[in-house]
Amino acid sequence: MKKINDESGFSAVELILVIAVIALLGVVGWLVYRDNHKTTVTTATKNTTTATSNANKSKAKTATTPNILKIPELGIEISLPNSLKDLTYAVNNQTPVNGEANISVGLSTVSLANLDPQCATSQSPIGILSKTSGQYPVSPTIDNTSGVLVEQYSTYYIAFAGSQAACSASTSTQNIQTSDKSELILNSSTVTLL
Repeated sequence: MKKINDESGFSAVELILVIAVIALLGVVGWLVYRDNHKTTVTTATKNTTTATSNANKSKAKTATTPNILKIPELGIEISLPNSLKDLTYAVNNQTPVNGEANISVGLSTVSLANLDPQCATSQSPIGILSKTSGQYPVSPTIDNTSGVLVEQYSTYYIAFAGSQAACSASTSTQNIQTSDKSELILNSSTVTLL
């Protein structure tokens, strides 16, 4: 008699093929998931990069269009940072210093003067900017009361003397005065002729 092989189930080859197909589907699914997730992250990164780029362009635009304070009495204009966009001045008495013509202006900010009337421009709480005829002394001495050289021109120079005294008894106002003085940068790149 003939034996009938009645084995039911999967053979080893069939079992390996099923596992291989399942593994292949898993790898393909994982690759698709990773690719889609990568695109989402890349899109978010691009959006962040674009927002950062736009913010930098905005800052650059602000930096290239500074606030300008024109002081016709001194024949100059000053490029100011945004923190000093409310800088104001008042012309002081025009008295000769050591026989040289001298025009000076007291500097303050509107916000500082609003905090305390003693911090108005007439009190020069930030300092004094002056135009003096002649050449700035090579060795400044006590005779040179105009301050630190800002710019030398052919027949005159512009100098700045920062205020040494507090304009208010209020500590918070004194802190703002000190901050405003430190923010004011006067040099050949910020001071130009009108």
